[in-house]
Amino acid sequence: MTIRLWHLCLAGLLMALPATQVMANIGTIIIAKGEVYALDTAQKSRALERRSAVLEGDTLVTGANGEIQVRFNDNAILALRAGSRLKISEYHGALNDRPEQVLMELLSGGFRTITGTLGKSDKEAYQIRTPKASIGIRGTNYEAVLTGADLVIGVYQGGIRLENELGSLNLGLDSPFSFAQVAGPQAPIQGQLEAPKALSTPLSTLALTAIDKAKDDAPEQPASSPDPDAGLLIESLFDDLTDDLEPATTLLAEALPAANDDAQLARQEDAPELDVNEFSAQFDLAALQDVRLTQTQIRDLSENPNVGFVVLNDQTTGYSTARYSLAPFLATTLSEDVSFDISLGTLTFAVTVSQSSAGNINAVASDINASIQSVLGQIDGVPIAAPIVVSQEAGKLIFDGVSGDSGEFLVITNLSGGDVQTFAASLGLCSNASNCTGTYDNGGVTIGQVKHATRFGYLIEGEAGPELVSFNNEQIGALQGGFASPVSILRGNPNATRVDFIGVDVNGDGGSDIDWGEWNNSAANPALLLKDAKNIENADTVAAPFYYVSAMPAPAASRVGIKTFGDSSVELDTAQWHANASTGQILTLSAQLAVNFGTAEAVGSLSLANAADGTFWDVSYVGQLRGAQFFSDYGYGTLETATGNHSVAGQVDGLFTGSATGMGFVGGFGLQTTDDVHNAQGVFVIKN
Repeated sequence: MTIRLWHLCLAGLLMALPATQVMANIGTIIIAKGEVYALDTAQKSRALERRSAVLEGDTLVTGANGEIQVRFNDNAILALRAGSRLKISEYHGALNDRPEQVLMELLSGGFRTITGTLGKSDKEAYQIRTPKASIGIRGTNYEAVLTGADLVIGVYQGGIRLENELGSLNLGLDSPFSFAQVAGPQAPIQGQLEAPKALSTPLSTLALTAIDKAKDDAPEQPASSPDPDAGLLIESLFDDLTDDLEPATTLLAEALPAANDDAQLARQEDAPELDVNEFSAQFDLAALQDVRLTQTQIRDLSENPNVGFVVLNDQTTGYSTARYSLAPFLATTLSEDVSFDISLGTLTFAVTVSQSSAGNINAVASDINASIQSVLGQIDGVPIAAPIVVSQEAGKLIFDGVSGDSGEFLVITNLSGGDVQTFAASLGLCSNASNCTGTYDNGGVTIGQVKHATRFGYLIEGEAGPELVSFNNEQIGALQGGFASPVSILRGNPNATRVDFIGVDVNGDGGSDIDWGEWNNSAANPALLLKDAKNIENADTVAAPFYYVSAMPAPAASRVGIKTFGDSSVELDTAQWHANASTGQILTLSAQLAVNFGTAEAVGSLSLANAADGTFWDVSYVGQLRGAQFFSDYGYGTLETATGNHSVAGQVDGLFTGSATGMGFVGGFGLQTTDDVHNAQGVFVIKN
């Protein structure tokens, strides 16, 4: 009974002691420099110096000139940078009912570490949390730094796993990447091949070996005795040691584990790089970040990727304008002008029909078109193409709309002016004076639902030719923060004919600013659209030829003011365009694009012709700028042939290239007649 009571008293006494007196000793400070201290669980501060104990629950803090190095009881080494805060919530092996656990939180700054025995047998037992992502280990030597906006990570031996709300990424070992950067808990984790600037150079393995051998628990040495940690200053951990230790994943072939042993890296000096197919025959591709790309391609994408696009007009049916037909027109007379609003989707135009036009359907159509055009205006003298065009057919007013979605309504409202009810009835808007507004549902497919033939991305060199690497929204800035796994990769068929065109000099310096060509894929030799980063066999076949274009985007400093590229009345030199059409050979092409860089708007025209057989394609288009890219909102026009005329819809997109002294626009287009009979596609270059 006495013993039992004594145990109870002791337990109560321990519970009453301050937390810092019962927290376990988990390590020792072996190097301390500048202002360094620890905050215990009660937020009480204590100074740190060499041989100071580190306790579970401590938050280690370094000042602007402070750095420390800790050796934990499991022989892990951790160097904490200046200006850092690291909270050690748990650090222990298996204890009674408590499993093995290492849980630390990097609140600010950064650290380098070589992990110890804890976490080796149970990888889930080791975790470092940061505001941007959490870190789990699969190896031994890594670094993490919180900058003002990002978390940057580097792995120098072994591997780690980064994870946040958006996904996860392995670094080191069987990953193509040794480094990564992440901007927030819901931001993509971007793998990188080169060390971000925020990281220091690799740790010195010699210094770490010496530290590991240091006997800090030995009795104090006499002044004349050599210090076992002498010379192991913090600075030595961040010296330039790139010649001594290189990143663990300089090459994929060097980064793969030998015999699936995480503790041993299979390194082969001067190992030849394998393409994806050879690689898949030897290694488990499911563990890699993106099996569609070779390591050289990943490096090219990370370092200096070529911006460009392809023109793949593989959807050559379904293009149509949204056509709205009113009731038969009835000529009438007006005592004064009539005004009303025409709305299509989010677009609304106030129009006026003059008193003198009321008796003629063509005059009414002309007045409506003129009103719409006056609202749209022009750019550098080039009228902005209207999204609603009014004409007459078989005695009815026809509204062709090239904006909006399927089933969207054309609405005519707010009629005002003399004899407005009579005029509304003459248009077929109403049959009596009590209901004089009209709402019309086309119910068809509009051009806005048809995917663009021009697809932007990065062009990288493949085994048989250039490959297009595409990202969401086709933003050409997708790789500015480092490599990210693409949405798709378009790869031409090596058995299909490929032709490289003569390059185009935009700057006037004699060099080639635009590299382009055509890959004639077909049903017999289709291209591949690779969509799965983990399974190279999950691909769509593309049985259509495509054009490919690579050009350096024009810098922002040159994309200013109002500029006009090309001339609609001047035929381009045959070296400045390449096109094909179902109507037969195209002999001439002219193009124009007027741009207001201030408002990020542009309007243009495109004409293709073969006068010998009476074929003429004429299209107007309008769109928006996104940096150096141009995306058309819509394009429409006509095709005239010897056998009849057709309405045409499609898109013209492209990229501004060159500089302020010599600037050009390289465009790609895909056109289709709305009756699904003919199509045309191609590329062209026009200069300012």
